[in-house]
Amino acid sequence: PTAKGVLEVGSTDKVVSASGIVPEAVLTAMQNGSEIPLPKRMSENLITTSCSIKLRELVEGSTGGCYGIEWALSEAGRLEYKGHYNPQWRVEGVQKKGLKGLYTTESASHSFMPGEGLVGKAFSDQKMLLVLDLQVLSEAAVQDAMFGGDHVEFKRADLAEAFGIHSAIFVPTAKGVLEVGSTDEVVSASGFVPSYVLACA
Repeated sequence: PTAKGVLEVGSTDKVVSASGIVPEAVLTAMQNGSEIPLPKRMSENLITTSCSIKLRELVEGSTGGCYGIEWALSEAGRLEYKGHYNPQWRVEGVQKKGLKGLYTTESASHSFMPGEGLVGKAFSDQKMLLVLDLQVLSEAAVQDAMFGGDHVEFKRADLAEAFGIHSAIFVPTAKGVLEVGSTDEVVSASGFVPSYVLACA
């Protein structure tokens, strides 16, 4: 509680005490109305690398989005990694689990021709693509996700499994694809990224 209302903070992790979510120093500062001590920031490179504002808005506006990757069409005609965004809570969660790197930074070495992989398919069709679980892709699951399209291989399934990524949405633009993913299995595109957020992309 504060003098003018209530602040609510939640977590995707199970916690056993209030200080497991909000450090005691922050709680005390909030209750006293004094300046909140900020934690030491993560490397800005882990959180974001020259990502577009649209990508950050897609991730932050989603329900449970834990990363975003921007793929841009290069002069060579390939969709190449342009930048990424990871919410700070995701970076901290990955580090707590002892994982090296992040799904976004590990994906940076990949590129796709239009029509190749899920990124390339979303771009060539210029249709949004939702994949419910990247870790258990079957031909039927991919075809269902694309509403009857051709079989498309997900080329980063091993990375998705290593980093606990399940669902992802691929949003095509005129110059590339915005990819947003979650550690949860989502049931619909609108439940994951609301239409008003997608409209901004």
